Amino acid sequence: MKFIGLIVLVFSSASALAVDASLVYTSTNGTVSPRYRSRSTCTIIGSRVSRITLGGFGNATPRETRTGWTAGVRNSQAIVTLLQQASRGRVSSAPGPIGGGTQTYEGILSAPDARYAPVRLLSIGGVRMRNSSRAAQVLVDFINYNCNQQ
Repeated sequence: MKFIGLIVLVFSSASALAVDASLVYTSTNGTVSPRYRSRSTCTIIGSRVSRITLGGFGNATPRETRTGWTAGVRNSQAIVTLLQQASRGRVSSAPGPIGGGTQTYEGILSAPDARYAPVRLLSIGGVRMRNSSRAAQVLVDFINYNCNQQ
């Protein structure tokens, strides 16, 4: 009985150290009449891609929902490693055009104890923000490829 308890303890402590990652792309079409407002969100978790496009008054009406599988991810640990590298990159920001559309690329590292750390990769629009890390650019390209394939 003590042996089984030790095995459970080892497996539970190993899973407690696991870090998970998700990638999020959000785009809006800026300052327009509420009738034409649009917001699109694409989320990549593991090998699953989910894209939701909302539009209409108050962005409350789902216009399109698509789900699928990512291309090129055999192990979500690769995404975790790239996000950890990108988190060490220097983030620079500058004012952008006012009232136009925005595009935001972000990664989220999360631990089983509910702590999470957002990693800014790229933002285009009202505030232009860029992460200097090469890993950030790889993740942005990965997001663009997979979110546009769905």
